[in-house]
Amino acid sequence: MTLWRRAGAEFVGTFVIVLASCGAIVVNNHTGALGHLGNALAPGLAVMVMVAAAGHISGAHFNPAVTLAFALTRHFAWRDVPAYRLAQFGGAIGAALSLAALFGRAGGLGANVPAGSAWQALGLEILLTAVLMFVIMAVATDTRAAEGAGAFLARQLAALAIGATVALNSLWAGPVSGASMNPARSFGPALVSGVWQAHWVYWVGPLLGAAIGAQVYQWLRAPSVRKERDEERRRQEAEGRRQKAEGRRQKAVITASAPSPSGFKGGQGQCNPKKQVLRRRAVGGAPANSRRLLLRPARARWQKGSCRLKFFNCEVTCPPLNPSGGGPAHKGRFFAQSRPVGRP
Repeated sequence: MTLWRRAGAEFVGTFVIVLASCGAIVVNNHTGALGHLGNALAPGLAVMVMVAAAGHISGAHFNPAVTLAFALTRHFAWRDVPAYRLAQFGGAIGAALSLAALFGRAGGLGANVPAGSAWQALGLEILLTAVLMFVIMAVATDTRAAEGAGAFLARQLAALAIGATVALNSLWAGPVSGASMNPARSFGPALVSGVWQAHWVYWVGPLLGAAIGAQVYQWLRAPSVRKERDEERRRQEAEGRRQKAEGRRQKAVITASAPSPSGFKGGQGQCNPKKQVLRRRAVGGAPANSRRLLLRPARARWQKGSCRLKFFNCEVTCPPLNPSGGGPAHKGRFFAQSRPVGRP
């Protein structure tokens, strides 16, 4: 999936989440029909729906703090962080502009404002985001959490767990700090409505809390992480041993059969049973009747012309042609092929 498609999914997901979260506050301010329970459930349900809908496309961050935490724990590439953040803030601003066009700027468009002191709100935002990020790390990065379940079911369980965490945090801490847990969710309404009271809290708290939650889970799952790294190291060591064994098997001397003068038939020549060991390096001054041998898993092909000998670190054998006409049964061996000098 290309970066711009993933960023587009982040834009759409963040737009829907901010629209539902702030829209519930704005509608409740107009009608009073939702109450605190509705204000708490709306963001949780929006997160759950969008994680299930777009998680397989972008990873369903929808939050600059989550993107930062994933990058810190090496679950996300740093080079993709700017694009994701741009999409997330763009989605939040677009949602706030949509609410302003529909309802005006009543209720501050759901902008987060601490009910108590800024430091109290900061502590709550750190705690709430740490809990949220802990849950996200558990269901999104640890394969043991979905062991025995298919990919589709695992994604739905992750959506349910993350959405429920957002709703739970909003239910008990929303009246005090607003339970933002998301800098983009706070920035969009603040930018459009102009409500900047203690706005720094909703940047420092979520960013710091997400980093703490991710690191705590990484520490708890350390044995699993070490096991995965050990397995990766063993795979790399096995690949290195295989390559070294291949290099040892490939000799600097090429044993090939010289073509018989009468062996040219349609560009294909039979091999002379008498073996010749060619030991000359690919430097100037090679005999005019020598051949440049290329490693190809195919029938031996010989062409007339002035050629130079080129050595490869491999042993090449040239068996006689198959009497059935299907070429030699090389069984994984490499056979010799020559090209005249100057030809591609």
